[in-house]
Amino acid sequence: MGSIQKLNGLIAQLEQGGDPTRLYAARAAYNFKHSWLEMAQALVEANNARRFVDWGYDTFLDYCEKELGLKKAIVDKLMVSFNVLQQAAPQKLEAMSEQDVIPSYQSLDYYARAVGELRIDGCPPDDMPEQQLSPELNQQLYDAVFEQGCTPKQLKDRFDPVLRPKSAIQAQQEHTKKTIATTRKLLDQLELLDGISYDTIDEAKRAITRLHQEMDQLMVDLDVLANAVE
Repeated sequence: MGSIQKLNGLIAQLEQGGDPTRLYAARAAYNFKHSWLEMAQALVEANNARRFVDWGYDTFLDYCEKELGLKKAIVDKLMVSFNVLQQAAPQKLEAMSEQDVIPSYQSLDYYARAVGELRIDGCPPDDMPEQQLSPELNQQLYDAVFEQGCTPKQLKDRFDPVLRPKSAIQAQQEHTKKTIATTRKLLDQLELLDGISYDTIDEAKRAITRLHQEMDQLMVDLDVLANAVE
């Protein structure tokens, strides 16, 4: 039985006289794809009140995974994102108007990691920037997330070069990986190509195979260099 079906059955059961808070959380999980805010608020409330103990679970994460079908990673992102929204832009939660820009939890999670917001285990994010954000950069990031509603990709493209700059070796590693992936797709496409002579196709395959061998060796060399720098 899928998690949606299980939740649907649980909701039907709880509607017959179950715990209202538990019912609220189950409904929020069911509607998660449509309303991450409702799901996040339900998780925060259930955790703060420790109601999951009354429901037969040893830990909050145990309740989330077994009853709501939510893994630790998504629970972490949702709760941290909700707390950040509550602290940094409480007016968003109060207004909730159609004209208001409500950031996605992914964008809020990006913001939380950038400013070093503690995760649900009480630890700082492992990918937070090495240096604290300047007031100017913090304001730019805040505006991009809370006012402009930028997507996670837009945030990464705009702020990653500043927050998490890549070394020359890292940049070359990334470019080489992308090139390897592209040439693999090209090899697959060559198998389906019509109208081109066999000799031409065969020559192209051999050339791409040689290129792969050299790029694989390049990745090994770059890994050695990267480890040496660390």
